[in-house]
Amino acid sequence: MGAETEAQEHGPTCRKEVRCNYIPLHCRREGGRQERSTMASPHSQSYRSHGTCRPSAPTPAARGEAGFSMIATVLGLVATAVLTALLLSTTLGSNGSTGSASGGSGVSNAPGVAEATSIQAQQTLSAGLTTVASTAASAGGYGSLQPSTLSASNPSINFVSGPSTNATTISMSVVGGDGGAGGAGGGSVTLAVRSSGGTCWLAWKSSGSGTWYGAQTDQPSCTAPGLASPPAAGPVSSSNIGWQEGSYPTL
Repeated sequence: MGAETEAQEHGPTCRKEVRCNYIPLHCRREGGRQERSTMASPHSQSYRSHGTCRPSAPTPAARGEAGFSMIATVLGLVATAVLTALLLSTTLGSNGSTGSASGGSGVSNAPGVAEATSIQAQQTLSAGLTTVASTAASAGGYGSLQPSTLSASNPSINFVSGPSTNATTISMSVVGGDGGAGGAGGGSVTLAVRSSGGTCWLAWKSSGSGTWYGAQTDQPSCTAPGLASPPAAGPVSSSNIGWQEGSYPTL
């Protein structure tokens, strides 16, 4: 009876069952027995309260942060998928495109691509002029140059007497020298190379004058014309070669 009376006075006996982060009515040890106390101790870990104690639920702020993180992750995945689909569509749609010469609408017509392909063709043409100059010095003039000799001197460029259809093939035509209009020690050479954007870039060189550069747009292939004298300056178009002395003309 004494134990029951004491339990009624001091409330239910504390038992170590459930740990609480915060115990409004926690248990403390006093005088060899366990009692209920009205003092709150949020940091108490000595005892566990009676069965009604439950772990604290997440706060609204914590739930909001978790929801925001999930939304941000989903939006990031969606953006990545959309960009990947656009890249694949552009790449696959550009297969077989030959630029503006064929009326294609692939990557070759994208802003900045035409300029990049023209620079590549111009670099090939400049390297070809260097090979032509060094070979002509030992071959007896520009009129004596042969495509096979030039290709052997610079294996990175394919010199041909026919048309050029890419930025690594140079079409060439010589005037003078063996069977030409000029002397054996002179002559002239014209080089032409086609960019992947459809622009023909040309260069004309002789032993008695400076270097002329030309361009013609929207061409399926580029064939170097034989010119015995310096070309006339003019604008660039799809129907005529526009020439300019000393530098490449503007498209």
